[in-house]
Amino acid sequence: MRSETLSSKKGSLPRSLALWLGIAIALLVVGRSLRSTPAAPTAESPVHFVDITRSAGINFTHYTGAFGKRYLPETMGAGCAFIDYDNDGRPDILLIDGADFPGHQTRRTTLKLYHNNGDGTFTDVTAKAGLDVPMYGMGVAVGDYDNDGWDDIYVTGLGEARLFHNEHGHFRDVTKTAGVNNAGFGASAAWVDYDRDGKLDLFVRPRRPAQILLHARGLPGRYLPPVPQSRQRALRGCHREVGHLRSDVEIAGCRGDRLR
Repeated sequence: MRSETLSSKKGSLPRSLALWLGIAIALLVVGRSLRSTPAAPTAESPVHFVDITRSAGINFTHYTGAFGKRYLPETMGAGCAFIDYDNDGRPDILLIDGADFPGHQTRRTTLKLYHNNGDGTFTDVTAKAGLDVPMYGMGVAVGDYDNDGWDDIYVTGLGEARLFHNEHGHFRDVTKTAGVNNAGFGASAAWVDYDRDGKLDLFVRPRRPAQILLHARGLPGRYLPPVPQSRQRALRGCHREVGHLRSDVEIAGCRGDRLR
C-alpha cells in the first residue's frame, strides 16, 4: 500500500505542472494577439482648440501680490469680460488684475483692456481708454446702466470697487457720484433689472454672508445706498419671484428662499 500511494503522488506531480504550463502558454498567446491587434480608430472631434494668446497680442499674467502671509485673495483668480467698448461690432477683452498688499509695494498693476483689431489680434489700449487704474480687482460686470448705448464696467475688489462710465470708448471713474463703492472684499457682481423699470440695478456678492443690492434711482447713474448689514437678509432663491421684491429695495425682502 505504501508503494502504491507513493507512485500515485509521483504520477500526479507531472499532471499538475502540465496544467499550469498550459495556462501560462494560453495567457501568453492571448496577450500577444491583443498587442498585435491595431487599436480601433477614434473619431476626431470637429472642434480643436489652439493656444494663440501670445500671437494674438495678449500679454497678461495675473498678479496675486503674495509675499508669504497666505492671504485668502492670493488663492483666488480674477474676473474677465468680453466687451465691445467702442461699439465697432467686435468683442474686446477686459482682464482684471491683483495688486500688492499695503506695506509691500513692489510693482504697479492695473486692469488690462485689449482692443479687437478684427484680424485675430488685439492691442493693449488700457491707458488710452482710461482704465490704467491700480486696484486689487476680483470680479467684473458689464452693462449699460444709464441706457446711453455704451457698455459700462463695474469692478469688485479688495478694499474698494469701481464703476467706470463708458463715454464713447473712454472710461471715467464715477464710483463716488453713483454711490456704488464697496470698501469690503467684493467677490463678484451682476447687473440686473430686477423690478423691470428699464434701469439696470447692481447686485454685489462680497466674501461675506450678506449680499448687496443697489437699486437704480430715477436720476441716471444714481443708486440708492445699501442697507446696513444688520438689516440685510441673505438673498437665497430670490430669482424665483424676483419681480415681487419691494420697490424701495431694502435689500430686500427675502426670508429663506421666499420673498416678503
